[in-house]
Amino acid sequence: MNRSVEGHYHSYLEELKSLDPIINKMRGQVNTPWRKNAWIGPLKQIVGHSRNLRFAKAIQWGSLPIIGPLFGLFTTVSYTSWPFWIILCSAVVFSGLAYLGCVKVFEGKMANMGDSQFHVEAFKVKRPSEYLLWATFINKPGFTFGGLYDTYQTIVGSSSSYDNLVAFTQGQHEFLQSTIQELQSSNDKYKAANRLLQREIEQIEKTVFYLIGILKQVNTNLYRFTNGKLKLSDLDFISGYSIYRIEGEYLEKFYDKGTSGSDFGPFNLRSDAHKGIAVVDAANSEGDLQAFHDEPYPGRQVVAFKMKMQGGLTWVWSFHFDDDDDRALSLVLLDGIIELRQIRRLIHAFCLVLNDRRVEEAGQGAKAR
Repeated sequence: MNRSVEGHYHSYLEELKSLDPIINKMRGQVNTPWRKNAWIGPLKQIVGHSRNLRFAKAIQWGSLPIIGPLFGLFTTVSYTSWPFWIILCSAVVFSGLAYLGCVKVFEGKMANMGDSQFHVEAFKVKRPSEYLLWATFINKPGFTFGGLYDTYQTIVGSSSSYDNLVAFTQGQHEFLQSTIQELQSSNDKYKAANRLLQREIEQIEKTVFYLIGILKQVNTNLYRFTNGKLKLSDLDFISGYSIYRIEGEYLEKFYDKGTSGSDFGPFNLRSDAHKGIAVVDAANSEGDLQAFHDEPYPGRQVVAFKMKMQGGLTWVWSFHFDDDDDRALSLVLLDGIIELRQIRRLIHAFCLVLNDRRVEEAGQGAKAR
């Protein structure tokens, strides 16, 4: 190897040795608290300065960040008619704000590598991109630039063999390549996590939008109910639907909206031939509002549940929607951010209201006759 090049590397490694104390200090501070120091650090500095008599004689106390606001506000007692408690509270508030400013300045010092108040955890929070450049050395406790310098010096000083230098260089090259790969892997993981978080945020935003739409429709239906105009046809604020009722051993459809209108049924609830159909499975279930799902044909979804009604009646409600209806999927089938049982309870509540009105109107008609 050329001696000038060899001397250049030797000098460069010797300069890098000065980084070892900084790296060792960072290693000692990893995972240790720092925010407490940020809050009490300015106070310690003020107390430390106040103990210096020469400093105490020269300082203008009104210029201090804590005492200054107090001093300035208390002097206004002589010139204003403000109550003392207002002046006192104002002084405390201004002093608190001034001290908060001192804390922010002190945090900046803690994130400054050249400052005596430096702390690696503050550095990690305040300057994350710069911290990544040092994280590799911090997380490898056995590595020092001094050790690298000594190894290089031993190899160069003990032998002029070109093969030894080549082997050493290859080892360092492999080490650096491994470090680059680790950093790349960490970066890829960060990007993947960021993409996942972004998708979750988008899904939450869509869900909130869907819920706002439901809330608006519910409000409209409540007004329609108050005005005596609410009907079963108003309950299509999620998707198309059909309603069945249990009549003995049979399940009969008596209303639908937003569907193809195909006249399926009545279904024999005792027949094995109808098992697997969502409305039949819901009707045969023991619990109320339990969801059952089927796909009558590719691309079409049906979700059904049973509802107990007044007068011992039992209805079965079924939602009908397509695979590409993201709104209906989120509100009816994909149990995630929204608790889907609450959507079914909302439908049940409206059905109870409408059925109660129908029973009441039927009773009034019988009395009139």
